[in-house]
Amino acid sequence: MIGFLLVLLLISSTKQLNIETCRYPMGIETGKILDSAFSSSSHARESTIASKARIRSETDGWCPLNIVSSTTYEYIQIDLVNLTVITLIELQGRFTLTPNEQFADAFRIEYRRYNEQKWIKYKDFSGRYMLNGNSNSYIPAMRNILPSIIARQIRIIPIVTGPLSRHICMRLELYGCSYRDGLISYSMPQGDKRGFDSQFFDETYDGQNDNGALTDGLGQLTDGIIGHDDYRSMDNSQGIGQTGYDWIGWKRKSPFVSSINLIFHFDSIRNFTSIHIHTSNLYTRDIYLFHSITITNCQKRSTRYNHQIYSIISNDYINTSARFIHVAFADRKTSIISNCLNVILTYNNRSKWILISEVQFDSVPIDRNIPQLITLKDVYYRQPGVVDVDISNVHLWHWIMFGSSLILLFIASLVYTYIRWSQTYDQGSKFYSVANNLKIGSTYRAISPMGSCISPSNTSCLSSNSNNDIRHNLIISASNSSRSMNNSDFSATTMSTIYQSSSIDPYLTATSIDTSNL
Repeated sequence: MIGFLLVLLLISSTKQLNIETCRYPMGIETGKILDSAFSSSSHARESTIASKARIRSETDGWCPLNIVSSTTYEYIQIDLVNLTVITLIELQGRFTLTPNEQFADAFRIEYRRYNEQKWIKYKDFSGRYMLNGNSNSYIPAMRNILPSIIARQIRIIPIVTGPLSRHICMRLELYGCSYRDGLISYSMPQGDKRGFDSQFFDETYDGQNDNGALTDGLGQLTDGIIGHDDYRSMDNSQGIGQTGYDWIGWKRKSPFVSSINLIFHFDSIRNFTSIHIHTSNLYTRDIYLFHSITITNCQKRSTRYNHQIYSIISNDYINTSARFIHVAFADRKTSIISNCLNVILTYNNRSKWILISEVQFDSVPIDRNIPQLITLKDVYYRQPGVVDVDISNVHLWHWIMFGSSLILLFIASLVYTYIRWSQTYDQGSKFYSVANNLKIGSTYRAISPMGSCISPSNTSCLSSNSNNDIRHNLIISASNSSRSMNNSDFSATTMSTIYQSSSIDPYLTATSIDTSNL
């Protein structure tokens, strides 16, 4: 089913992830995160178990059993229960009234979004896996996590960078906000490079890159960083100082490449109500809004929840500002209930590039026990970047429009033919009406083109003239034509008298003929 929706082109009015405000404490210090959410690779004693790692508490904190170096793998793990955006981490060493060196001067982070997922090693904008920790055991150190992490479970791995290994202890707090989109991964083609100084790659993608096909990860499309109007702006290089970093873009390599395919996987079955895509319209650099967007369930088989949303985006050849494209699923008839969405962006005919910087969804989790819903094992995964033949149903609308145009053209042709026929018929009717009024009787007689017909008995001449000849060559005669025709009979006065006194049809024109020529 193809739904036609109201598409609003607004700038940053959507409920977007704001990194500047996503800095709330998660509740380690206050106890909001329960003791049961903590675990660790080891602990030195019962008083230093993982749940003791609450910052600013008068405890030793979490202390692993073994000494720590740059190569050891001791960790403290925290289960956040729900998907959470983590933007800051605050670290502190062991609480003690005497000087000590039990702190980690560096650390690493690992995380995952669901239990079956492999642990992902975090790296910052510069590609570094090792982050700066504490410089002493008593002053907390606040560290930015940029790019931000979207995770349900997180591990902090302490590191001692010095030449000597030592025992460490750690207390901590996490900062961020709840991630309500429920997105756990997206798959798509890797972006393309433009020139020598701009590459529209997903630099922070944390999934797999198989020869340019990105799968099972998240990156710049969900980091909350919005691209600027002009990708060449120096302000458009957050974190790594690279021009165009905030944008992911795909070049149209040939006229036969018409679209880009993105697949989004979610943590649960959801009822989707809208999608928001931040896109560039820098048409002065051959970058246009995408022509249309198609949204479908990833499921191959058809269900009453497996609707197809298709929206055409209005062209804008005036304003070069980047903007959010908002597509609202208007009503329940066009809703999609799934844990996987397939999104296809079609190139504008003029466009050589599509650039997007952020994708967000509005959805409500659905009880997985509801019958007739899609199960996880039924999800159909398509290769990113390739439009499945099933999606050709979208083009049904084009064929419907084409067929409707042909029908309208045929109807217009019939109407035109009827009008022309009516006009011709009316003209013919008028002609035959005039012809019927020009009856040949005893009161007039026709003259042949050669002027050889005078006698009414000569009917051969009459039949040799056309109706037009009869109309233009009629002469008026008295009822009794036995009198001779002399010049005085056809003088101007005589003709006028005869014309006025005779019962001549008003459409006829009297014609005088010089009888001397007869």
